[in-house]
Amino acid sequence: MIAEKKVIIKELTIEKFSQKGKAIAFDEKKNKIVITNAVVKDVILAELNKKKRKGIIKGRILEILKPSIYRDNPKCIHFDICGGCIWQNIKYLSQLEQKQFFLIDTFQDFINKTNVEVHPIVKSKNIFEYRNKMEFSFSQNRKKTKFLGLIMKRGDRKSTRLNSSHIPLSRMPSSA
Repeated sequence: MIAEKKVIIKELTIEKFSQKGKAIAFDEKKNKIVITNAVVKDVILAELNKKKRKGIIKGRILEILKPSIYRDNPKCIHFDICGGCIWQNIKYLSQLEQKQFFLIDTFQDFINKTNVEVHPIVKSKNIFEYRNKMEFSFSQNRKKTKFLGLIMKRGDRKSTRLNSSHIPLSRMPSSA
């Protein structure tokens, strides 16, 4: 007899981001729930893992019930699975505000001790095709076809094959 997997589905409001850029929500018991591809202030329907690891429950979006005002449409067709860029679904100015918050939060003790002035993050002229370095991964699929790709968001170190990417410079420097 095969036991049915008990699925936990909850409506959640995303409250903040982790330092790694993952969305964080809390349930009625104040359990920390980590969700990939969600945005602060999204109201979502999520499927949750039953297991807690290190006090954290992982979940995935089943449906976005009310999109956040900070949400944007990702430009890349691979956004949902590729781990190359985690915040393409967030408006650029909101990304900068979040990064400024992370910077101040990380160095708060130093800032308080030294009274150093923290300047706002400078907005980039190019929010796409800006990187001159990428870390690709070689892999192969079940049919043994080899390919070059990026690590997937799932965290299990698998690679995804890309047809295009909006992160690297349109002309990557060639290797010597």
